[in-house]
Amino acid sequence: MATESLGQILLQQTELTAEQLDLALRLQQTRRPRMSLGQILLEKGFCTEPELSRALADQWDIPYQAKISAEKLR
Repeated sequence: MATESLGQILLQQTELTAEQLDLALRLQQTRRPRMSLGQILLEKGFCTEPELSRALADQWDIPYQAKISAEKLR
């Protein structure tokens, strides 16, 4: 169960700044159709996909699994 907001987790785990988070949250409120916070953060380049994936895993208390390429399986 999610107990901490995605934004707060990203602030703790990444280089995301409070100003960037505030901007993304404001954009989220004004975009139609509404986009997820994660989509906006990625679009703006405020975080990377692996950072977002790890933060979401932490938020929902599930194990984080980085992408595994086919070459690594051989």
